[in-house]
Amino acid sequence: MFKFIVNSLLKIPAFRRELVFRALSTAYIDKEQNAILKLAFTDSKGRKYFRYIRDELMPLQRYEQMQVRLLEVESRISRESLTLYAQANRKMAEKKDFIGVATLCSELEERLNILYDPEIMVKFLSGILIREDQVNTAHIWNNEFENEKADFLMKDNQENNLSFFFRSLNLERYVIFLDTSNTDLMTEPIIQNQLTEVRLFDQMIKKVLISLSQQSLSGKQTEKVI
Repeated sequence: MFKFIVNSLLKIPAFRRELVFRALSTAYIDKEQNAILKLAFTDSKGRKYFRYIRDELMPLQRYEQMQVRLLEVESRISRESLTLYAQANRKMAEKKDFIGVATLCSELEERLNILYDPEIMVKFLSGILIREDQVNTAHIWNNEFENEKADFLMKDNQENNLSFFFRSLNLERYVIFLDTSNTDLMTEPIIQNQLTEVRLFDQMIKKVLISLSQQSLSGKQTEKVI
């Protein structure tokens, strides 16, 4: 009777999906967890980085974060940059500075014309990689830890060769707009140029926000004097 009930439940798509999700979210907490990892490389501090032998073995929480970061890679702008841009645009609109709003929109359009953002790519690949000191906790997503790991990998590989880092981890297999036949996209000069462009955009947005905050503070102080 029990077998009949189970077989009946398995015919329901939603039930089957739930079983798969539960399997994905718990697979990593197995005693044989090292069996589903393979060594990717060692960083300049001698720390080992691993990756899953198959992407479907990735814990559910990490897999979901990778989907978010993959969207950032394909849209070529991070959530952080978009959030700052939205804040600046809103403050410009509140001041009725429509020329400023138009200027920011133009800057964003230019930003989106950039081929890709290498820093977002590193963040994506960093999330796929499991550092040796997180092997037992990889099923738990910790933003602070992951950002620190990505920042280190960015600096560590930028000093050597970012294009080699991307190719060694087969970035092309995840990103639709990266044609594996177009190897020119992954040359070191282009990567460094992309880095410069995206950082200039972020710096510009931060300067605008600082300027608007100072203007707002100055206006409030003037009101108090009056």
